[in-house]
Amino acid sequence: EQAILMVQNIMIGRMGDLIISMASICGNYLWFGTTIINGIAGGGILVGSQEYGKGNMKAIKQLFSICFLSAVLVGTAYFSLMVFIPEQIMKLYTENMDIVRMGTEYFKISKYSIICSMLSLAISLSFRSIMKARLGFINSFITCVTNIFFIRVFVFQLEMGVQGLAYAYLTGKMIELLISLIYLFTDRDLHFRVKDFDINLDKDLLKLLFSKILSITAIELLHSISVTVQTMITGRISDFYLAANSIVHVSYGIPSVFAGGCGVAANTMIGKCLGNREYDKAKLYSRRFIVISLLMGLFASAMVHVMMLVLPGFYNVSADTLMLAKRMSISASFVVVFLSVGQTFS
Repeated sequence: EQAILMVQNIMIGRMGDLIISMASICGNYLWFGTTIINGIAGGGILVGSQEYGKGNMKAIKQLFSICFLSAVLVGTAYFSLMVFIPEQIMKLYTENMDIVRMGTEYFKISKYSIICSMLSLAISLSFRSIMKARLGFINSFITCVTNIFFIRVFVFQLEMGVQGLAYAYLTGKMIELLISLIYLFTDRDLHFRVKDFDINLDKDLLKLLFSKILSITAIELLHSISVTVQTMITGRISDFYLAANSIVHVSYGIPSVFAGGCGVAANTMIGKCLGNREYDKAKLYSRRFIVISLLMGLFASAMVHVMMLVLPGFYNVSADTLMLAKRMSISASFVVVFLSVGQTFS
């Protein structure tokens, strides 16, 4: 999700502060919903990887089903908010009525993508519990490519403006869901079919799952709330603060994906070892992943500074916006280090 929103942000970078601010607000709202799915699927990954180590494929299919149902329910709730109160959502972030108007127009079209987005995310995250992480990469790569293509067509060639941006996002998400469903029903290890949809998980596993979901979702939500509140505050200070914040999130987003990947790998590999009762190997992997996460965090921190040398060339914004973005990127370079280590520990 972050990769897609970052591509979108960069491609509209030369259209000015207002549309960048609008994209930042809408992207933050859509991203906030995915963090809930990240928490639910994260609990599923921890429990599922242990069951995968035991060879319990029935429980894994049940965990997949719970994640799918959660994605539909959360997506429906988000869709309802975008249908009934899109303007009020935008006003939470900014008082600039031009940005509110553009954001409301964007939500009218992009609202249809929300269930597609959350369901495809739930599918790709769930596959990590059985040591298969390639679907997320495939989805991100193809969706980014389709977004680049359709933004060029709808926004720059057909000059559809905000509507074109929304249609490009919606098209990319529909393609992403189609790929996810094909992958789900053709995977040779899982052998998932419609008849396998079953949420009647064993009571002990269900209690374990909810305990993991609560802790991971709490971590995800606290991080998301802090980012959202920051966006709301900057949006009310001035428009160039919001645009600068958006640029910094691009410089911070890609490195944080590298850092976060270490935490996901640690969860899956250590969980499988615990399922196999290989406790010594789990301890060994834990120590190694702590070191790796620190190194990845430092690498990601350096990437933030490198990207801030390159990104300004993609944006047509005021000098005040660029100056502020460079200052904000310094704090972002420290945050990504702690994020990397923290996700591995959690």
